[in-house]
Parts: sequence; C-alpha cells; structure tokens
Amino acid sequence: MGFLIAVDRREKPLRRAARVLLLALILPIAAAQAQLTSVFFYQGQLELEGELANGSFDFEFALFDSPDPSAGVQTAGPLAIAEVPVRNGVFTVELDFGPGVFGAFDQWLEIRVGRPGSELQTLLPRPLIASVPLAQQAAGVEAGSVGSAQLAAGAVRSRELADGGVAAADVDASQIQLRVTASCPPGSYLRQIGGDGSVFCQPDADTDTDTQYTAGTGLQLSAGELSVNPLETQLRVTGDCPEGSSIRTIADDGSVVCQTDTDTDTQYTAGTGLTLNDDQFAVDPTVVQTRVAGTCSVGSFVTAVNQDGTVVCATADTSLRRDPLVLSGFSNARLAADSAGNYGWVPFFASFSGLPITLLTIDESLNNNGATWVRIRREARRRVGVRAEDTVDGLHWFAMDEGVFTVDEKLVQAGKASPAANDQSIFFPQVFSAPPVVFLTVDESVDDSGAFRGRVIGNVGTGGFQIWLDAAADGVNWIAMEAGDYNHGRYYWRAGTHVPGGCTNPCTVTFGSALVGTPAVLLQINDVDNSGPTWARVLNATTGGFEYRLESAAAEFVNWLAVVELP
Repeated sequence: MGFLIAVDRREKPLRRAARVLLLALILPIAAAQAQLTSVFFYQGQLELEGELANGSFDFEFALFDSPDPSAGVQTAGPLAIAEVPVRNGVFTVELDFGPGVFGAFDQWLEIRVGRPGSELQTLLPRPLIASVPLAQQAAGVEAGSVGSAQLAAGAVRSRELADGGVAAADVDASQIQLRVTASCPPGSYLRQIGGDGSVFCQPDADTDTDTQYTAGTGLQLSAGELSVNPLETQLRVTGDCPEGSSIRTIADDGSVVCQTDTDTDTQYTAGTGLTLNDDQFAVDPTVVQTRVAGTCSVGSFVTAVNQDGTVVCATADTSLRRDPLVLSGFSNARLAADSAGNYGWVPFFASFSGLPITLLTIDESLNNNGATWVRIRREARRRVGVRAEDTVDGLHWFAMDEGVFTVDEKLVQAGKASPAANDQSIFFPQVFSAPPVVFLTVDESVDDSGAFRGRVIGNVGTGGFQIWLDAAADGVNWIAMEAGDYNHGRYYWRAGTHVPGGCTNPCTVTFGSALVGTPAVLLQINDVDNSGPTWARVLNATTGGFEYRLESAAAEFVNWLAVVELP
C-alpha cells in the first residue's frame, strides 16, 4: 500500500533558493513470494532559485521523531545517495533504513541536497511519514479485498499495470476515445469522429460561387476563379522604346507609348562652370580654366595662366640676388576725392631702378569707418598712385625690386601677373622648400577699370598659388617669402600667418617678442574654400602686436607682414 505525502508549498527553505515540492509516493518493494521488504521509493520535485532543477545532485536522507529542525532525535540514517538524476525538477530514489525502523509513532524525513562536490543544504520543512510501517507490516492481501473504492484517484499508473492487463473490453468508450484509423475520400472532409475511432465524412460543399471567398484589393473573382484586376494592378511591363525616344505612358496591359526626345532648357539648367545653349552643354570659360596650351621659350618662365589657356612669360633670372631695394612705411595722407573716386600718391624715400612691386593695406585705426579696398592707379620709380572707394585713415605699404632674392638667408620672390583674371594660377620663378607666405595687390594702372578686390584661394604650394578677383584686372602685384624674421638694410620685418577661427571682429595678433618700433602692417586673406571675406584692414598696430578687421571672420588664414624701420 502506498502513502501520499505532501509538503506545504508556501514554506521557504532556510538556505539559498533551493527547495523540494513533494507529492511523493512512498511504496514498499515486494519480494518474489509476496513478502514486503524495508526498501521503498521516494519521489519529489526540486526547484533551484525559483526554477525546476535539471542535472545530477547529491542527496542525504535521515529520519527524526520531530518536525522541528532544532529538536527531536534522529531515529535512522543518514543515507547518502550521490549523483541522482533530476529531470524537470523530478527525482526518484530508493531508501532503505532497515527493518523495524517504523513503529506505531510518527516519523519525519530530513532531506539534504547539493551539487556534486558542493556543501549539502537542508530542506525544510521535514515531511511526515506516518503510514509506511503499516504498509511494511502487511503480509498479504486476500483476493477481491482491494476494489476501486479502496484505490485513491491516480494510485494505479501505467507502470503498475502488466502488459495486456487492460483490454478493449475494459475501456469505457463513453469516456475514452479509441484510436482513429479511418479517413475520408477526396472531395469530402471529416465531420465527426466516433468513440470507437470511426469517422463520419461529408462531401465538400464549396462550389466556388463567391459565397466562401471574396476578392480583395487588386484582385477580381469570377465563376470561382481569382485573377489580377488590371484596373487596379499594373501588369508586367513588356514594351520598350527605340533609341532617341523615351517612355511616355505605360498601359494597363504592360505595353508602352513612346515619344521622341525633344529635350529643351525647361528640363535642365546649367550649374556653376557650365553653359546651356538649346540642348548643348558646354564649359563656361569665364569660370573654368581652359586647358593650358601655351609654353614659354627657353630662358623664360610662366608667371601666369590666362582663362583661355595661354600663358604669361617672363625672362628667367636664376641668380639669387642678395641686395634688393626694399622700402616700407605708413602714409596718413588722406586721399583726394573727385567724381570718379578717391586718388592719392604714396611717395618713396628712394628711387627704384625700375618699377617696383608694391603692396598696400588700408588702416582705419581712427574711426573704423571708411574704405574697404585700395588698388594701384599709377606706377613710378619714386612713388605709387593709388585709388580707394572712400577716404582712408591711412595706408600701410611695402615695396621692393621685382625678382628672386635671398634676404637674411631666406628666399623672397616678387613679381607681377599682367593681365590677371579670377581663378588664375600664378607660378613662382623658383620653387620654395615649403609653402611661403603670399601677399598681393590689384593693379589697374592701365585703364583704372576692372577688379577692386583680390584674395589668395586654395592651398599655397611651393611652386605657386591661385587667386580670386571680383573682375578681370590689368595685373596683380605679388610678393612671396618664407615665414620668419628678416633684417635687411634699414628695415626689420616679420612674416607669419594667423588663423581667425572663431574670433569676432576685431581679431588680434600678438608678436612673440616686441618689435623695436610701431610697424607698418600688410594683410592678405588666404580663403582656402573661396567662400569667405573679400577684404581685411588694420585697426591698431603696436610694438607688441596689432588688431585687424575682416569682412567676416570665416577665412581659413590671414597672412601678415609687420615692418619696422630700424633706428
């Protein structure tokens, strides 16, 4: 006889989150001659941290005469059973505490469990084992003494039944469905299954009369046939158009209607650097540099490249002269105004042997309100004529002989590109070892009609640079020199580059060391991406540095030259 022992599921173990939920069937093992032994099965359910356990676990079982874990006397055990398999929380073990252990008093089973090689944990509470001794003492059962009334629900399972012990006659067909072995022929479907496994079939009543199926978006249903609705769905396009024509429309059946290409200016427009005439695109020579086709004769070099690809040549002077005439200063003479503009002369302190290369920068230190451009109007060996858009507080200037020189052991080159145009490239007669600091001034000495402003664009190279002009010019005066300090004749000067960055006007440049006097300052914008300011002018100059103002502070670089006349 078996006894069902249940443990209250609300109880929690005292150590870690492992517990046994017990619906344990304890059965004595019968001997071959119907004699009971002291061996019985014990089955339980093990949870580990809230989930059903799986794997191998070590168990230890002992009997106590009290359910209290802190009291009572151990009456049998412990029994150690290693590596018990647990599947989905369920485990089964055989226990044998020996004969005579169970008497007339109740006993409680203490269970300890753990992973192999780890410390065992005691599971609480201890389950009560009260009736096992009576089962062990039953010597036999008389025939017919055990009926269905003496068996608890679920007490007899498949493993307690011998093979063939239950026949078809023992099955209640009103409660249990026999195995289904029949099937329905094609054109019919299964309607009902009988208790004996038989089936009831019925012919398929679907006649495709639109009563069971409907056509959704893009489909149509006619006489039981579903098809694509060509009024809503485009059939596969199979047509094409010959060369010189394009598809105009696509019909429902996939055919196409073609039309001869008649492209006009209404569909396409010419962007920067292109022109569009009727249906022909072409490069705009006023914006894009035509391929350079010109060459210079032996003994001369290219000084500039024109828009049409022709080049401007000059006689090559490969000698590095060491003693150029250099003059610099600050003119505070205000320019005379007439109906055509503001003109004036800047006198030199000495006479050049030829026309010098002159640079100019506007000074607006007094009121920061005046001209934003100045250009050369006349050239002479003892002075230079200038024109500005408005009166100026003053002009800073620097003039030197044209050519290639070594000044204070550094390379300095001065030249003129004449004529000059926007996006023109200017080449140095001699290559620098590193990109130099470059300055330029617009020259309109021929007709006083053309460009007002110019700036260096792109990245200056060791062999030349590129310029932006707001119009074609008679020429551009330029001077390029290595960055650093120079001591030459009556002048000391320093050349460098400033990065405006996020500075707000005015921007400030501080010299690393103070100069011996207040300098004349020449400025040159080098706008790499050609989308920034077009003018820069000096605000204040001191021995320790200077301030300058830009049309905007978005330029990548501003080149500067600070010149002091030595005492």
